[in-house]
Amino acid sequence: MARLQSAMEYLMTYGWAILIIAVVLGALYQLGIFGSSATLQSSCLSDPGFLCGNPILNSSGYLAVKFGEIGLGTITITSIGCSANSTAPSSTLSMNSRIGNGGTTVLQFSCPLSKNAIGVDFKGYLWVTYNTQYQNGVIDRFAIVTARSSTNGNATNALGGIGSAIFAIPNYIYCVVSSSISSGTFYATANSQGIATWNSGTTNPLTTLEPACATYNGDIYCVGGYVNGVGYITSTYYAPIGTTGIGSWSATTPYPVATAYFNCATYNGYIYCVGGANGFSNKVYYATVGPTGIGSWTAGTTYPGSLAPGNCFAYNGYLYCENGVDTYYAPIVGPALGSWSAGESYPGGSGGYNGCAVNNGYIYCIGGTSYGGSSATYYAPLTSTGIGTWIAGTSYPVNTYFNQGPNGCVAGQGYMYCVGGTGSSTSYYAPVSSSGFGAWSATTTLGSQYTCQTG
Repeated sequence: MARLQSAMEYLMTYGWAILIIAVVLGALYQLGIFGSSATLQSSCLSDPGFLCGNPILNSSGYLAVKFGEIGLGTITITSIGCSANSTAPSSTLSMNSRIGNGGTTVLQFSCPLSKNAIGVDFKGYLWVTYNTQYQNGVIDRFAIVTARSSTNGNATNALGGIGSAIFAIPNYIYCVVSSSISSGTFYATANSQGIATWNSGTTNPLTTLEPACATYNGDIYCVGGYVNGVGYITSTYYAPIGTTGIGSWSATTPYPVATAYFNCATYNGYIYCVGGANGFSNKVYYATVGPTGIGSWTAGTTYPGSLAPGNCFAYNGYLYCENGVDTYYAPIVGPALGSWSAGESYPGGSGGYNGCAVNNGYIYCIGGTSYGGSSATYYAPLTSTGIGTWIAGTSYPVNTYFNQGPNGCVAGQGYMYCVGGTGSSTSYYAPVSSSGFGAWSATTTLGSQYTCQTG
């Protein structure tokens, strides 16, 4: 009897340890540790508290998995990454998605394949950075994954898209018609699945061609433009934006000059507008922005080149501008701008007719070449010494120009979305990171002539 009792105690003491060892050995076998790559099976072994399942890898290195967590409460995922070894990846995809305790979703990682082709094996690690109720910037290497590339298409779609238990914080895209015959506005949500259904917003007060629009803290501001039968205008309007679209428009402080084909960016409670047609391609003005509109305009440091049309973005204390040929940047010193300095020239020679967007410290541009159109794409880092070296990216699916820029492309959550454009009314989106553009996919079509912003 004593021996039986002793044997039972031994099994209870060591049984769980033996079971855990068996599970780990099984996982290592699936990872191909004990055999050739011919025996490799897709698997995702997650750490306690996380779920990782159904890995699907495409030929471009994009890996979709079913992700979940329990025990952390509600978390906000800010970035995800994939590495071939246990060292954290230098390149990650930015996100802004919230998931509740016990919730699941589909995440798509960019993994480093040995080559881009069907049948390529990948073994590595998945990483997630997230905020909790009590701590920000938590970085977890949450899973070991093995997979073989099996499709040329969108790996995320194979898993059925976003899971029902996720609480996503999607981007909202707000578009104002840039046309001499229409004044409509539209809005839609956007995430890793592309742009959802477009909805109509409150009609713009003016039927305006090429106004400069920018968003800030729950409002959209549209400045200037060209009106048939009137010419270039100084009129400026603003409206609230939210999950129900663009609200009622109100007139606010007129722009100091009548112009169009220019660009505005917002930063830290101010709007900065650069360039424009009608002889004002080097003019710079700035003003306060808020829920009561735009304040008094002040002349800023003259732009050293010509920006009509072109793209400008405020990021991390600097204003960066490019016209498809030249690039310049200036520090934002309080509300004013410091001296402009030249950055790396744009390699596409697009004459300002390209469409650009900024995401996580990089600028991404497509199309251009004036009225000829182009499918070329380029990306570059934004630094305190300007726009860095441009690198050619994945070609855009069609040749396009003009209405893609200056404001037809927007970015957020690690994706770039381009709405319409001369040469094609089809919209496309692609993942973007410090490694450039991923594969482009068609998404919900709106039309061809819009100036768009993210909220």
